[in-house]
Amino acid sequence: MIKAIVIALFILASILTFTYPLLSLVPWLLLLVIGLKYNKQLTLMILSRVVDSAIVLLIVLIVTVALFGGTIAQIKKAMIYESVKRTVMSNPQLVQKLGSKINEVIKKLAEQQIKAQGLDKPWYANLPNYLMSVVTLDLRSQVLTSNSGSRLVRDIIMERLPNTVLLFTTATIITAIVGIALGLVAARKRGSFIDKFVTFAALISASFPMWWIGMLSIEIFSYQLKLFPSGGMLSVPPPKQPLALALDFLRHLALPLLTIVAVSFGGWAYVTRSILVGATKEDYVLAAKARGLAERVILIRHILRPSLPPILTMVALSIIASLSGAIITEIVFNWPGMGLLYWQAIETLDVPVVLGLTYMFTLIFVVTMLILDVLYIILEPRLRR
Repeated sequence: MIKAIVIALFILASILTFTYPLLSLVPWLLLLVIGLKYNKQLTLMILSRVVDSAIVLLIVLIVTVALFGGTIAQIKKAMIYESVKRTVMSNPQLVQKLGSKINEVIKKLAEQQIKAQGLDKPWYANLPNYLMSVVTLDLRSQVLTSNSGSRLVRDIIMERLPNTVLLFTTATIITAIVGIALGLVAARKRGSFIDKFVTFAALISASFPMWWIGMLSIEIFSYQLKLFPSGGMLSVPPPKQPLALALDFLRHLALPLLTIVAVSFGGWAYVTRSILVGATKEDYVLAAKARGLAERVILIRHILRPSLPPILTMVALSIIASLSGAIITEIVFNWPGMGLLYWQAIETLDVPVVLGLTYMFTLIFVVTMLILDVLYIILEPRLRR
């Protein structure tokens, strides 16, 4: 029962960390209380990792805000001015009464709010407020908008993140499964056809950039064979029936997904093979073979389990990278994900969106490394000493 509660709280806390960071403190604190009660030593060790991760995240945020401090102040002033103007203009009677003085009144009211929020002071005096604005993504885009017309950075990012997950994270998971399985088979059957195929595939995939393979795929499968669309997520106009809409999405997803998997699986398989082959030469594996243990037992207990930490690291870091998308690949396939959003924000000098994306990528990286540390401690008892 306790294990089920801990797992549920951990999943909830992880999800809230990426969506509502402040609200995520509640399940994290509950996990801390439960951990201190049932396994104090392990909990304190994990807590030290959490503190280290929080310090890293705070340092990155401070440096980022310091670089864009003046810009954040200007953004917040513009947000206040737009809010005051919208409030005043929504009252026809007030607009008629003010007449030609309306701009002067709006400016005066905005200056009062700016002074009340301390935005007339140097940026370092408002550092806590700036940090909170970035953490909660409470910034307003200067150029870009969401499909619903919202300029909130939170809405823009949360609209693009699922698109990136659907393509790049799905491709990463498929690539990891195929690559690790092939690497495992190649390590067991060294010198076989599969072993040589894995080496060949790794060399080929490492020789060609993904965007170039993507352009070739579009030329062959879209323009020549006409099997898949050349880009985008949906046809224009999209189908109205739910089933037809889902099939149309899958048809648009297929080509970029297959391209990413085809380019990436060889490297995964080769790295996995190298890790497992290295583990087979360890003394404890030779001792297990000398004792006459079954090959399956040796593979799972003595080779695969000690090799899990580097493989998990590879999987986790790849998933992190998948959440940020790939700028050039998304441009080639016209896929509206995080990478394309980053490019659009840089191209239009939309600083709030750049700040929000930088914070999101840093948060994802820090939290993922924290989860890896916890998994290492669980999988490798020697790290608890």
